[in-house]
Amino acid sequence: MKLRRHVSGALWLGAWALAVATTVAGCGWDGGIPASLAGVDLTRIVSGEKAQRMVRGMHTRGPSVPQSTTVAFYGGGRPEVVLYISVFPSNSEADRALAAMVDGIRRRPSPFQLRGPDRDGGWRLSGLGQEHLVWVDGSRLVWLQANPNLLRRAREELRHGAGRGSRWDE
Repeated sequence: MKLRRHVSGALWLGAWALAVATTVAGCGWDGGIPASLAGVDLTRIVSGEKAQRMVRGMHTRGPSVPQSTTVAFYGGGRPEVVLYISVFPSNSEADRALAAMVDGIRRRPSPFQLRGPDRDGGWRLSGLGQEHLVWVDGSRLVWLQANPNLLRRAREELRHGAGRGSRWDE
């Protein structure tokens, strides 16, 4: 009986890992969501329709709908780092989605304040007690939020593949 429980637990864990890996691979990540960013461990991943609903709940209708979305939370309680990745059908659709997002923040009431363009072609923002960077990487729209002490480090780890357990696909 105990052996059956261990085998079924191992099969369940293997199926879960395969589902996460398949979802992450579908997002174009090479090696998966980093196990840590800026020294903070990954605590939760949301993907599929639930992640799509989370992102839709934060936005008005944009010019294009992502094919997939993954949200990774780092740290317990109120997460210290959150990574949102939405994959669009093309690079140009991801660019349009970013432009629409920035335009919406400029024109409508928003909890975010644009701080200006980022040196890498994205945008720096602040709001909700954290700092944010948003940029396009191929067909992915990436939003990274963290407390100010962790944001740049997390961004550099993503750019240079230093996030433990993964490699950022440049």
